[in-house]
Order: sequence, then structure tokens, then C-alpha cells
Amino acid sequence: MAGGRARFLIFAAAFCCRKSDHVAGISFMLPAFEVRREIPMTVLAGIFFIVNGISGIPGLSAAEMLNRTIVARDRISTFFSSPGVPRYTMCPPALIPYKPRNPKTRLSSVLTREEREQFAAAMLEDVKDAVKDAMCNPVLVCSELFDSDDVQVTITDTDLSGSLNAILPQSVGPTLIIMADLPLADTASVRRVISTDKDVAIVPGRGGGTNAIFMKEPRKFHVDYYGASFLKHLKIAEEAGLSVDVIDSFRLHTDIDEPEDLVELLIHGTGKSRAYLEALGFVLSVNKGRVGVDRKGKQKVE
Repeated sequence: MAGGRARFLIFAAAFCCRKSDHVAGISFMLPAFEVRREIPMTVLAGIFFIVNGISGIPGLSAAEMLNRTIVARDRISTFFSSPGVPRYTMCPPALIPYKPRNPKTRLSSVLTREEREQFAAAMLEDVKDAVKDAMCNPVLVCSELFDSDDVQVTITDTDLSGSLNAILPQSVGPTLIIMADLPLADTASVRRVISTDKDVAIVPGRGGGTNAIFMKEPRKFHVDYYGASFLKHLKIAEEAGLSVDVIDSFRLHTDIDEPEDLVELLIHGTGKSRAYLEALGFVLSVNKGRVGVDRKGKQKVE
């Protein structure tokens, strides 16, 4: 974000043309369309995203009206707001870093690029289902805007840590960060994280990584991914004087990066990502006591 040239793109297609809906037990209606969820966080400090109804911009859908490019010199408010709708804090945001194009390259030996993109999208759906059921609001943090009905915060010209660290200092309430490649995530495992009595809850990943972080005061925390990020995050919390809950969770520990990781998904998965793999012909196999996966008509992966 050098020189303030980084662009912030927000796709707020969480707004839709419906008469009523419920969010965390609350329902309300706008004259033209309704806010299905709000983001209790600030991306930058300042301007409100005001919704005045579809009639204000003839010929545009609700999603098109709310698809805006916001440059870094502009300011964005804590909440989406609209006349007659109070600004109350809803469920905590779940920031989900997501790469829509050419993801999971270490799976290239068993999946084509198109299959990897579809598989990553299926895993994202499983993660979103888990956080929604745990009463969190999924917010995708992406390197580029893509076609989706989800709220997106897209920050260009920076890496994963830079994107999240641009958001956290402006967040106004408890915030969850959870990776998009955790297809075994379920409601109970996410609730365990966000119900911590500590200042910060961290779920370590394999090889020293960090798969989820929940912060009650995100302005006091920053992230440093890649390498032994789990140890770095423990140190960051310690230096900030924050208490830490290290959560041992098989479902949130199991990320999908390598072909052999598919074994866990085929054994324990129940969602869209497992169904996608099975539709491609992936099945479990056992050879000399070792469990691997086969793809019908393709080479076995162990």
C-alpha cells in the first residue's frame, strides 16, 4: 500500500431484493431491498456506505449499486447504514482470506487448474457454512474482486499479512480470522474458538502455521503469516499484553494443501468439498496398510 495507492474493493452483495429475513434473530426491511447482514468492523476510518434504495440509480441491481471501488485516500465507515435502520453490532466478522484464481498449486499433480479453483470454492463454502452456523458473518479477504454473493474486502498490492493488517487496526469489535482451506470446520469447532475467555484464541496448523485467530480487541493485534506463524503470533500477543488460548482442534487443524491431505477429507468430511472430490472419482485406497486416495482412471496418491 506504498504511497496510498492500494485500492480497497468492497462487494456488498449481502444486500438483496427480499421482503424480510433474519440475522441473529433480528429481522428488518428497507423500502426497496433489505440488509441481510452488516459488518461490525471498519475497513478504513470515515465515510458511511449509505443505502437509499434501488430507485436512486435506475437500471442497476442492488448488487451493482453496492459494488464500489474505494481508493485509499477515501474513508470507509464502521457499518453499512440506511435511513431508518439502527447501527447495532451484529455477529462478529469472520475474515476469510481467499484466492479465487489458480489456488492450491501443490494439488496440481492430481487436479487441473479449473478443478483446483472449483475445489477451493467448495472448501470455502464449507468454511462459510461453519462460521455462519456459529453466528459469525463471513467476509472474504481477497487479492482481486470476483463474482460472488458474499461481502468482499479486496486489497491489492500487498500480501496476506498486509491485507489483514490493513483491516485489524480499524475493527471495532471481536473478530475472527479463519483460513478458507479448512473443509472439516464445523459449528462446534468455530464456537469453541469464539467462546474463549482469553483475549486471543489461536488454532495452530501443521508445520508451525496458524489456521484461525480470534481477537476480542483486534486493534491491539497484528498478524504475521508464513513460516512459523503460530510462534510469531504467540509472541505478538505476549508483547501486546494479551492472554492467549491455544486451541487444539482436529477439525480446524486439518488444512488441505498436499495430495495426501485429501485422505482426511474423504474420511471425515461431510460437506461440499468431499462431495466434489467424490464426483471427480476420488476414493480411499489401502496399500500395505497405508491409506491413500485413488482417482478413477488416474494415478494413486499416497
